[in-house]
Amino acid sequence: MNENELIKKIESGLKLKIINRSFFRKYLSESILLDKKITFYDFECPPRKVIYFDGKEYIDYQMDLNEIFSGKKDDNFTELPKAVEYRGQEIKILKSLQKSGINFRYVKIIADTNLSYITPESLAITSKQQNVSRFRLFKLLIEKAVQNYPIKCGVVLFSELIKSFQKDYDESFDMAMKMLSLKKLVDMTTLNSQILRTKQHVGIDNAEFAEIFSKRTIATYAAEGIIFNLLSRTNYFSNCVWLNLYEFNKRTEKITNCLRKQKGIKKVPMLAETIHSKKPCKS
Repeated sequence: MNENELIKKIESGLKLKIINRSFFRKYLSESILLDKKITFYDFECPPRKVIYFDGKEYIDYQMDLNEIFSGKKDDNFTELPKAVEYRGQEIKILKSLQKSGINFRYVKIIADTNLSYITPESLAITSKQQNVSRFRLFKLLIEKAVQNYPIKCGVVLFSELIKSFQKDYDESFDMAMKMLSLKKLVDMTTLNSQILRTKQHVGIDNAEFAEIFSKRTIATYAAEGIIFNLLSRTNYFSNCVWLNLYEFNKRTEKITNCLRKQKGIKKVPMLAETIHSKKPCKS
């Protein structure tokens, strides 16, 4: 089966939207001719909640993970793991991709870097070691949750995945934050949309905290856009494509690609699903 036939299956049969068709076509060709796997990935975010300490809002990651993985929510802002809430949908799409004949691997990325880059204030209420331990437990529970998926599912901490590119990530994050402060990275409509998303999805009330949280979130997406371009060239994460089943929208697409656009790099390759009303996201 050639790449044109696979693309037709993906768009018509699986009803997935292809973002960055030229990269994806290249990846399909290499998977067929060179036996070079496509790496489909998505994120799982450690659950968090807003708490108040000394009159200020903080993000607390010290939640009861056993209850979370049983499907219980602490409040309206609790984000259940996709491997729990959307388990059926994920199994269905992986079976479909498997049947399509695509040569691929699937990896879930634990967004443990949220602590250091989006909510460093959290270290004022819980130690780094407490959070690291909680994120590692979350990873183990995700590994258990995907044991019966139709293909072997890799699970990796984002902090470990980017070790070889840590300098690139930090430089990209810092550049994005600087450009955001100069109002040069994204338009105000996108920033305001992210702030609204932060308030509605995370539950932050304080306007100043919501804005800085949102800017940091945009900067992490921007840095990821650069890093996944580098990871694609490695053997262990070759030709990576975001299997974006729940989060695809104009805002997400724009913030993911804002630094890539600055550097003249084409958009992050994605297979996107747009029909779900619920839209979990990394932040």
